[in-house]
Amino acid sequence: MSETGVKNNNKPDGSRKVVYLMEYPIDLPGGGQMSTRTLCEGIIAGAEELRDPERTIWEPVVICPALLTHKAEDYPFRILEYKALENREDALIPRLINFAGRIRHFARLIRQEKPDLIHVSMSESLLTYGFSRLLPGLSKYPFIYTDRGLCYGYRRHTKLLMRAILKRSEGMICTTQYNKDLWVKEEMIRSEKRPIKITVIPNTISEVFSRYEEGKRELMRKRFGLSKEDFVIGFAGRISEEKDWGFVPVLVKALKEAG
Repeated sequence: MSETGVKNNNKPDGSRKVVYLMEYPIDLPGGGQMSTRTLCEGIIAGAEELRDPERTIWEPVVICPALLTHKAEDYPFRILEYKALENREDALIPRLINFAGRIRHFARLIRQEKPDLIHVSMSESLLTYGFSRLLPGLSKYPFIYTDRGLCYGYRRHTKLLMRAILKRSEGMICTTQYNKDLWVKEEMIRSEKRPIKITVIPNTISEVFSRYEEGKRELMRKRFGLSKEDFVIGFAGRISEEKDWGFVPVLVKALKEAG
């Protein structure tokens, strides 16, 4: 079992620990992974700036599957790795095995770290953690969930499970007011005796997306022989079956033929 990056399980004096639970390696390209990394780096940067004994300093720790191309030591925050299968198996049995293994790893590493707060921003990690909380001693840890997607993107049975888990949370964060409004309209939220507290915090991925280089556009157009008048469509996203990338060449051809 790989647990590289573990330096000291004891929290520094005056600090509190927040653990991020993930079902994908943090070095796998993706919005959830990049957002988690940005949050952890922001927490560390904030701690460096504060240096105020009256303020609480947080220590971020990431729990995720074994890294793909990096080492845990490459990051400025601690990473605890666990063994996991590829998370997109078509076969039901391997997915269930992977899910059960993730429950066990989450439980073991949470007990080891004893966090002051658990933060989850991936729906499958939320469901995994929900089942982990049924194990002895794990329901005492407070947690929050960030929903980076849209409420109507979840299947009904997934929403029912999320409802059961979230009503025991400290609250949910939505990255847009639109998504918060969708959740508020849900019967599963409005019918609760203890409504789930929802806060809106705009999504963040990385500083790399905050810079725009004017010259880069002209450079790329020149490379592909495009004039200023040529209309360009950009497609972006992770390669997966759900994204239906196979349809992109068909769409591009149809658009070209349509002028």
